[in-house]
This record gives sequence, structure tokens and C-alpha cells, in this order.
Amino acid sequence: CREVEARVWSDSRVHKYLAEDYVVISLYVDDKELNLPKEEQFYTKEGRLVKTLAKKNSTIQKCYFNANAQPQYALLDNRGELLQPTKAYELNKEKYINFLKAGVKEYKKRMDEERKKG
Repeated sequence: CREVEARVWSDSRVHKYLAEDYVVISLYVDDKELNLPKEEQFYTKEGRLVKTLAKKNSTIQKCYFNANAQPQYALLDNRGELLQPTKAYELNKEKYINFLKAGVKEYKKRMDEERKKG
């Protein structure tokens, strides 16, 4: 994640999309030190006890996107539905920009359809 953020997100075109067209939410899965309070710990479907924030976030990622890749970027609409297939590690700035552009285009299309429905 950090390499993509440093090498790709720092591009002014990418930064413009992220600042103006998206709400960026980060789900960190690599901090193994932060323990959840007892009342927030839970068991996964597989029966594993989730005791850390990283494991909780990893479980959320697996449930929503059926994958556990780092990094994994997901563009979602207002209902939490994917606008594009998720993207993993990508250092090609043009490909990343095209990913963001396609997400914006699909979002606008969905919003136009919503307005037409009334």
C-alpha cells in the first residue's frame, strides 16, 4: 500500500481524482499490535477468534471482496457496490488513472439512472 501511495497517489492527476471525486477510506490489515476490547472480539465462520484490529479488518476485506490482498483498492458507490473490479498492487500511473476514471464514469451513470427512476 505504502509504495503505491508514495509512487502513484503522489501523481497530481491521481491526487486530483482522490481529492475531488472519491472519499478515501483505509482498511489497515497489517497492524498486529492493536488488540480489540473483549466485547468486540468475535469468531469467524471458520471458527477462528479475531482479537486484533488487523484481523477484524482482514475479515471485513475477505467478506466484502472475497479476497485478502494487500494492497487492494475498491471503488464503491453510495450503496457499497463495486464500481469496477478491485485493483491490487499497481505502479503504472496511467492504468491507475484509468481505473479511477472508469469508476467515476460508472458512478455518474448509476446516479443518472437513479435520477431517471425518480
